Amino acid sequence: MACVGKEIRMFEGKPVEDGSEYYFYTHGVNNMQDIVLDVVLKNETDKARLNIVTPFAESKAKQLPSLPLYSSEQNLLERSVMMQVHTLVPDTTNSLSVASSLYNFTPSNSYKLDEWMRFNSVRETFIEFIPGIRSTKQGNENVIQTFSREIGNFGKFKSLVLIDGVPIENHQQALDFDARLLEYIHQYQGSYIFGGQVYDGIVSMVTYKGNLNGLRLEENASLFVYEFPQKGICFPMKDYSDEAKITSRIPDFRHTLYWNPSIESNSRTIEFYTSDLTGTYQAILRGFTEKGAIWEEKIDFVVE
Repeated sequence: MACVGKEIRMFEGKPVEDGSEYYFYTHGVNNMQDIVLDVVLKNETDKARLNIVTPFAESKAKQLPSLPLYSSEQNLLERSVMMQVHTLVPDTTNSLSVASSLYNFTPSNSYKLDEWMRFNSVRETFIEFIPGIRSTKQGNENVIQTFSREIGNFGKFKSLVLIDGVPIENHQQALDFDARLLEYIHQYQGSYIFGGQVYDGIVSMVTYKGNLNGLRLEENASLFVYEFPQKGICFPMKDYSDEAKITSRIPDFRHTLYWNPSIESNSRTIEFYTSDLTGTYQAILRGFTEKGAIWEEKIDFVVE
């Protein structure tokens, strides 16, 4: 499975016992995405029909937990004022860092094609000005290979070829692709194992729009629009680390002081600043042991 776009986000399916279903563990992918599901069959004449089933509940529970309401006029007034202030006062707070891209490795060589003479096909582009990538014959098919600095030669296995993040098993299709639709060609060094196959290097071709423009999918590939879990909210935190911020006259009526759904295991100290709202606050820390058991700790503290 591959997410369509300008980044590399591919996932290998993990089969169940009879091989009729596969699970994909897609950590780090969020919101609505175009995805391509592909299956490579041993017999080229075979065909496969792919369906995608969401792992999330599609029906509501018969009974929902009760929602407690507290009729404290003062509490409701303070929170109402706080919500109105946030819409009027500019947010100049520091924010928690958001998860970075799923793949953090960088290409060994990148070619922005607008900086070179344009050619009609990818094959011509490789021949004319990309020395580290070539097409050669293996048996009855043309394959793309990348140069390896480690061995000082082209690898013996074919490269993993991608167009907008989607693997192209038929390299002839990639070689004939209209190079005028491409913005970048990235080359990655090293050996990669994906789908039980070894590849020497990765050749990633990215179109201007990153939406598979001009590419016709192979017969056993299917394009879906799938809604992944929503991206985590970046929680804003006020910073009162210097005198100017401490003496600021901008009101701070936060009643939720700190929220972090993914604390790193090596974090020993967590620091945050309180707001102008006085009262008793509760800190709740929840987590999992190495064996998967849930644990929870609570403490109360008072802001005067």
